[in-house]
Amino acid sequence: MDIRPYGQGALFSMPLLDTAGLIFETATAAAAGDFQLQSDEQAATNLTAEFAAFTSGSVKPSVGDTLTGQTSTETCVYIGCRLTSGSWAGGDAAGTMFVASVSGVFTAAETINNTTESSTNDLTLTADFTPSIGAKLIGDFMVFALTAAEMACTAGEVLVVDAGAAWLEDSYSFQTINHQDAMHGTDIIVTDINDASAETTQFTVTLSQGSKILVGMCQLTSGALKKETRLATWTGNEIAIVQPTSVPAGLTTIGPFSAAPADNVTISFKVLD
Repeated sequence: MDIRPYGQGALFSMPLLDTAGLIFETATAAAAGDFQLQSDEQAATNLTAEFAAFTSGSVKPSVGDTLTGQTSTETCVYIGCRLTSGSWAGGDAAGTMFVASVSGVFTAAETINNTTESSTNDLTLTADFTPSIGAKLIGDFMVFALTAAEMACTAGEVLVVDAGAAWLEDSYSFQTINHQDAMHGTDIIVTDINDASAETTQFTVTLSQGSKILVGMCQLTSGALKKETRLATWTGNEIAIVQPTSVPAGLTTIGPFSAAPADNVTISFKVLD
């Protein structure tokens, strides 16, 4: 069972079967409908991510970054990649890139900029993206991508519908962390202290709990960031969102909110069991 972040695009790999000299069957290229996602949020549906080959990679994008073609000005959202040669450090990374939310047709041999990071000439596409398949055979592995929207579920399973190849498994299961259901314990509703300089760190608790130090999960329950959930500590009448540098060894790092919550948002705090 694989565990991945909630609502964040992700890559997975499924190996072809190679036992006792078995020769791979010929129809190993993924086609639309060969891989489907079934989750607690949707019935079995074809994967929607797109992929393209690239070369001359010098700056590796981060998951969720917006990439823009210098010539076409079209955009897409980066999910991940698999390299077949070179390295990012060497400026010659080459392989396959998986993306979501492709706005239009990219130009072959087009240089790609990273709009999110304000960097240019990060890599070069060798062709336009292949749409709505979500999977590609790379080496002895079928690599498939799920978009951020597809990963917005508590648990899911990617079903292998393709019968043209010998697969080690016929499905791939995963669960997500940092989602709206990844909490336990008693609810306590809080509101922020209306201090713009500390929006991501301090909130006023509506129930008096004294000075006891508590550790739990904070979930925003209103505003634009509704349902974002983060590990938190609570002392007295303030809640402080745990920063990555202060997470104890061995504990999964869950960082601050993705943006500063607006004034007067509400939060559900659940003490860890």
